[in-house]
Formats: sequence, structure tokens, C-alpha cells
Amino acid sequence: MNHLRLVFLRALSISVAANVSIVVAQTVDEALWVPNGPVYAVARSGNTVYIGGSFTFVGPPTGGGAAIDVNTGNANLAFPRVNGAVFAVAPDGSGGWYIAGDFSKVDGVPRNNLAQINVDGTLNLESKR
Repeated sequence: MNHLRLVFLRALSISVAANVSIVVAQTVDEALWVPNGPVYAVARSGNTVYIGGSFTFVGPPTGGGAAIDVNTGNANLAFPRVNGAVFAVAPDGSGGWYIAGDFSKVDGVPRNNLAQINVDGTLNLESKR
């Protein structure tokens, strides 16, 4: 009986250990571009890195919010970067916007899930929300 119990406990501990995930926070390197889907293959030749996967676009990181030009479809890369998700956008009545969501920084400035973006696309530093 003790041998079976020991085998069961070892199998259980291996099963539990196999299902544990270690999550490491990463900071996005602003100089690198990101794909809009998973990357499955990476190869380097000289100064070129080739990637392949299930993506349709590779571009600069925008963060959880982006301003898109309706004429070109391009993102305005000057728009403040949000370090989380934006769930709501509303006009502020002065040509700017309020953004709300699950984030703690906008353009590196602490903001607790709410921020005001000025008409020129910069973060409103007077609004401390």
C-alpha cells in the first residue's frame, strides 16, 4: 500500500508541477515592431530577422489605445501609449478625449484607469485621474 501511495503522490506532484505557469512581466521595446498575431518561426541571417506565423501585420507597438486616420488607415504614432487595455473613449467637449480602462500608465505617466488626451493628441498632465 505505501508503495502505491508514493507512486500516486509522485504522479500527482508531477502533474501539478506541469500545470503551473510562471508569468514574467515584460516591457515592450519601443524600437521593435510587433505582429498582430502569434509568431511560430524565427530565423536570423546577418542583420535580418525573419519571422513567420499567424499574423497579417507587423508594425510599431501602440499600446492599448490608438488613434487611426480615417483617410489612410494608419495609426497616429504620436498618440500616447497606454500600458493596458482601453475599454471606453468619450469626447471631453474641448476637442480632446477621455479614455478609461484597465491601465496604470499613459506615456509613462501614472494614470489610474482614466486619462484625458488633449486635442493635439498629448496626455493632459493637469488632469491627475
